[in-house]
Amino acid sequence: MVSLRTADKLEFVYDRTRQEASEKLRQLQHEVARQGILADPGKRTVNDLLHTWLETAGPTLKPRTLQTYRQLCDTYVRPVMGRLKLSRLTPDVVQRLLVLLQKQGKT
Repeated sequence: MVSLRTADKLEFVYDRTRQEASEKLRQLQHEVARQGILADPGKRTVNDLLHTWLETAGPTLKPRTLQTYRQLCDTYVRPVMGRLKLSRLTPDVVQRLLVLLQKQGKT
């Protein structure tokens, strides 16, 4: 068993031998480096995605911009679809959020 810690969780990799587990870990590290997140949308939620995005985008943004993004996510996105699994996120769901915000005069 070997492990990899990402921004929001700890991943364990198992295989028959330590060498095989290490190879799987290298592949997982490559995937994280390439995408910035672990590819498992079945368990991840919109909240997870927003957290990862804000953490990785933060260093490239001005502090006020990052604060505004956090506030927008916390006020409008998280309450409506934060617990939604990414595997169930579709353009239709996003469109419904936009329509809801328009009806409330938020856009």
